[in-house]
Amino acid sequence: MIKPVNLLPSRMDLFKKIISALKKIKGSADTPLLIIFWGSRGSGKTTFLNTVKEKLSANSDIEILGFWNAGDFTASTLSNSIKESIGEKSSKTKLILIDNLDSLLKDSSGTELFDFESNALLPLIQREDTIIVAGSQIEINLWQEYDIRVRQQNHQLTPLRIDEIKEVLLESDIDSDHAQTITFGHPKILEEFIAHSNWKEKEACAYANKYFLEGFSDDLKELTEKASIFPVFDIFILRKIMEGKTEDDKKDQTDMLTKYNDKINELTRRWIVQFDVQVGAYRFTDDAVRRLISRNTELTLNNEFVRIHRIAAEYYQEEAKNTSYLAQLFVSAIYHLAHSQTSKSKHNPGAICLRWVRNMQNKWFGANWEQVLSVWESGNNTVKEEIILLIGSRYYSKITELLSENKIRSEV
Repeated sequence: MIKPVNLLPSRMDLFKKIISALKKIKGSADTPLLIIFWGSRGSGKTTFLNTVKEKLSANSDIEILGFWNAGDFTASTLSNSIKESIGEKSSKTKLILIDNLDSLLKDSSGTELFDFESNALLPLIQREDTIIVAGSQIEINLWQEYDIRVRQQNHQLTPLRIDEIKEVLLESDIDSDHAQTITFGHPKILEEFIAHSNWKEKEACAYANKYFLEGFSDDLKELTEKASIFPVFDIFILRKIMEGKTEDDKKDQTDMLTKYNDKINELTRRWIVQFDVQVGAYRFTDDAVRRLISRNTELTLNNEFVRIHRIAAEYYQEEAKNTSYLAQLFVSAIYHLAHSQTSKSKHNPGAICLRWVRNMQNKWFGANWEQVLSVWESGNNTVKEEIILLIGSRYYSKITELLSENKIRSEV
């Protein structure tokens, strides 16, 4: 019997995905045979895979064939090394562990990954006695082979919850709420924060900014820092906050759009951001990474941070006049309006946001209030927490009441 121990609850939940697959492999045609655990840099992928290996190595029904770091191989040499470890079918379930699978995507054409898919993954999947568990910095679901697509899963290693931070800090004098506020639960930043007892918020954010943006060009670094100020963003708002910075920018807006589109594509390839189909915009794949970079920008470039929020508040309030897209724009409008007010107004930003909603609700005729309310209450929980911190739970509840009333009226 497998008894996983020493895993934090969220990681234990992921470990159980593997256990479930191992138990069902011989009795179900839909058992996942390729399970990818993805997360931002420093989210604990390698640690998790090592723990999986440790916990399963004593199980007599499982044969662990090896642990490969894909970054040390080409697609061809990795395929050959794995194939050499495969023996004949037996009563034991075979387990293969691969770290840094995304390193095969360094070539934007995907040639290396697809070669590995056809030469190693497909034959392994077709055996139906082998489970491949991989770590990756990006979610990988672009397989060419149908047999792989239907037998693979992706699971994210998310930031640590407050109860998990408390568990990590059991033998430390550091207050868990303070650690959560500083690190947003990102495992690597939490680890460094514990190791540097003299660190304040400024030092932790500076380290995070350098860590996550290592290897970025100056232009890409600047764009990422400014994009982190947005829960979601599109190329038009980026153009708006960046336009007119130089004479060249003013001359050719078309070139600017191409330039920013190329930069966003690069961030997408690095899996820093991804396109969210539901809102029709880009967002960071890890909210802790976004918040750490954004906080560093606020601390080091405060005037620019405030300027961007003010531009964004005006932009999203104007765009939100289009009732058809209210559900996609409402949260961003409130988020940036609240941020823009905290820096310049003596009034409670919550009161200003509430007044804006009251003034606008009669102009939002025909809005899908059910969808707006759903996104407001049940969308991105991290952004919801940020908004509550900005405007207060009292004003959050008042805005929720207004949206609920509009929803009820629209149903009559």
